[in-house]
Amino acid sequence: MLNTSSLRCKRAIFAVVLILFTQVGIANQPELAKAEVAVFAVEYPPFTTMEAADRGINFQLLAKTIGHKFTISPRFVPPARAGEILRHEPWCISFYPPKGMDDTVRFFPLSEQRVELAFYRAASNAPTISNLDTLAGQRVAVLRVKKLGTFHQPLLDAGAELVMTESVAQGLELLKFGRVDHILADEVGVSEALNKLDNMPVMERSEYVYFETHVGAHLNTQCKHYNDLVALFGNIQSQ
Repeated sequence: MLNTSSLRCKRAIFAVVLILFTQVGIANQPELAKAEVAVFAVEYPPFTTMEAADRGINFQLLAKTIGHKFTISPRFVPPARAGEILRHEPWCISFYPPKGMDDTVRFFPLSEQRVELAFYRAASNAPTISNLDTLAGQRVAVLRVKKLGTFHQPLLDAGAELVMTESVAQGLELLKFGRVDHILADEVGVSEALNKLDNMPVMERSEYVYFETHVGAHLNTQCKHYNDLVALFGNIQSQ
């Protein structure tokens, strides 16, 4: 028979071995996969673009905000289809503003930076746009949409002729060849596009700011990760 001392020794050794195996097993377990969230966007460099490895400024800021908790899956769609896709497909985050979904969507800023949309043209001695009335009869390049809405109505009411483009760069090309008189865009977007275009004239911006907004993201309240995302976005507002 085993004496009491020997039995206690074997029990102690067994306990140590069991602890070691348990720790090794835990250490070898793979990290839990982060949940994936689809993020819809249109091509609008440098804020959102497929050409950059980080997908642009907006995606950089989003990654800093939720990247440690979620895997971000960019979904770039044509501007003309973006609104329809957001209305009929499930989604969690969008950089493109959803239309007619005010009850199910919340906007969260990603930083203190604000985007100003103004009118750009080739430098001229003529006064720049100081109010919408001076756009009467002028051709203005705007980002393509499937249907004109309230965002464009003031331009139409002023008598401007809107020319749809797929990008800021395309609008600048039209401006270069005299096919439009102005392009409605933001300063950073214009600067980024100018860096990739050749033989562009010197540009000037209007005094008049047509639209101003925060750099941020739209969250769908019907997303299954909504509460977790709100908590992460809320940290920005409390900083």
